[in-house]
Amino acid sequence: GVAGGSLLLIPMACNLFGISTDVAMQVVAIGFIISVVQDSAETALNSSTDVLFTAAACPPADAVLESDAARA
Repeated sequence: GVAGGSLLLIPMACNLFGISTDVAMQVVAIGFIISVVQDSAETALNSSTDVLFTAAACPPADAVLESDAARA
């Protein structure tokens, strides 16, 4: 879908309830800012867990490589 597509429904909903377009645009702007912050936080969390899982997997893999090298 369109990035932030649900934000495009806010002006229509505000119009149905008689809320001014200026207020609707302020709500859309706040929603956009929240989505940018959320995306950044989500990306940072995803990257940090990638580093964590890699760090957890490396010692066992290193041990296997060392034992294979010792046998050769």
